[in-house]
Formats: sequence, C-alpha cells, structure tokens
Amino acid sequence: MRNFIIKNFVGELISERENWENDAYRKSNDQLYALLAKCLVLYEDYAADKTKKVWKEEFLKVAAPYGITKLKGNLVRPIVRVVFGDSDMCRKRVSTYGKVLEAALISKVTSDKLPEWIKSQGGVQEISRPVKAGKVSAEDKQTLVNSTLKTRVQLDNKKLRDLFDIAEVGELRLMLVEREDSGTVSVKALVNSETVIKSALTSLYTVSANAQEKKAVEKRTKSASHQMLNAAKKAA
Repeated sequence: MRNFIIKNFVGELISERENWENDAYRKSNDQLYALLAKCLVLYEDYAADKTKKVWKEEFLKVAAPYGITKLKGNLVRPIVRVVFGDSDMCRKRVSTYGKVLEAALISKVTSDKLPEWIKSQGGVQEISRPVKAGKVSAEDKQTLVNSTLKTRVQLDNKKLRDLFDIAEVGELRLMLVEREDSGTVSVKALVNSETVIKSALTSLYTVSANAQEKKAVEKRTKSASHQMLNAAKKAA
C-alpha cells in the first residue's frame, strides 16, 4: 500500500515536470523517464488498491481543475494529463507519454524498470508510433539478430576468461577492442549493460536491413541500366 497522499504526490510530480521543462527540457531524457516512472508508481498504487473508491475520490479532487470529473477505463492517461498539463501545447505530449505507459503496462513493465525499458525500445517517440503492418518491433529485431549471430573468432585466453563471471556463461556481452600498431588486439572495456546490448542488437538489425536494401537498389539499378541499353541497341 502507498505511503504517500495522492494530492501531495501529484503536486510533487507537477513540480518535477516544471523543473524538467525549465532546466533540462530536451537535454535530459533520463529526467523525463524518471518522471514517467513516478507516474507509473501512481498507477500501480491505484491498481493495488482493493476497493479503488477512496483512491478515485482523492485523485478526482486533484484532477478536477483539468476538467476530469469521472474516471473510467485505463487511468494512465488522466494521470499523465494532470502531471504534464492540459493546454493545447501539452496535449500531443500527453498523448505520447500516455501511449508509452500503456505500452509498458501491456509489456508488464514495472515502474522501477521503466526508464531502462524505454531506452531499450528506442525512446518515447519510437514506442508511441503506431505499429505498421509488417513492421518489426525492437524486441523482435533483437531476438532475430541474436538467433542469427555467428562466431567470427573464438578466443581461448585465461586473462580474457577472467573478465567474465562464471554465472555469465551463455550470456551476451559487448567488448570495446582496439587494434594496435603491433597487430595486437587490446580489450579496452567489457560492457554488461542489458540496455546497451539490446541497442547494439537493434543497430545490427538496422545495418543488416540497410545492406540488404542497398543490394536490392543496386540490383534494380543494374537491371534498369540493362533494359535501357537493350532498348538503345534495338532502336539503333
């Protein structure tokens, strides 16, 4: 159960939103993601309330100035609307953030995991975009690339093995390596961040897709050139 008063908590979130807009707007996504996570905390508090009646009554007192007099269905949008404002300028932003939190709920992402999840999905704009028929989600891209990875070089070196924890067997990790003038390849860093690894897999998918599209364009261009050449020969 919550250990805060809804009115006070919402007031704190509005203050944080104003500070974000004034001091870090468009500069720090981390601050925005943390704020959205707190919005999700508020929703989780509602979801955990057994009766929900008292919760709704308390929230409506805060939401009334924004024209919200009834609560029905998913309460994510009303929460975001109160925290981020209800002006014409804010409505598009409120819609975007509402879609992000709704997507998080569908994916069963909890408030403590939300910031990292948003990053792994490519940011709020990527999450809020409508999924087009045939479009591959970020998660599917990562799974697809992971399943098709092949071993380029297999290294059997004790110093390298010692960089890994024994519990990490079978887990993907990223290494930053540099080829030195002597020809030696030096390991500069080992990255364990799940978010960074997922981003790398998504990037690999994009690179692969771009390469395939480039080949397709070159093939079409070559074919068109042949057709033009044959047509010129016939005309002559």
